[in-house]
Amino acid sequence: MANGYRNLRIFLIGEKKLPYLEHPMSAAPVLILPAQVVAPDVLAAHTRWVDTQQEIACLMLVSMIPDLQKNMELKTIFSQQAEQYLLETVKAFHACKHKEEQFVSSYILKMMEL
Repeated sequence: MANGYRNLRIFLIGEKKLPYLEHPMSAAPVLILPAQVVAPDVLAAHTRWVDTQQEIACLMLVSMIPDLQKNMELKTIFSQQAEQYLLETVKAFHACKHKEEQFVSSYILKMMEL
């Protein structure tokens, strides 16, 4: 993995694209008023930055060994499932209310279970 990262950096230095990897993308130009016009050079610079970052992302994915690509896909799938599970757990946690006739210990056990 370290070799792949080192090779990517060397390639990006040669292509003069390393800043696109190391620095965050600037915010997209936003129109506040309908009559406001974004300067063409600002819009072109932003578009170039987005395009170059996409090229670098594709290069990174292509240069990965298949096992690492598969791990990235699995991580994405499992992170989506984990987010859904967390959302359901938070909903259940908020819906769980202590009833007056209920023992506090059973309520605490239920909260710990969630």
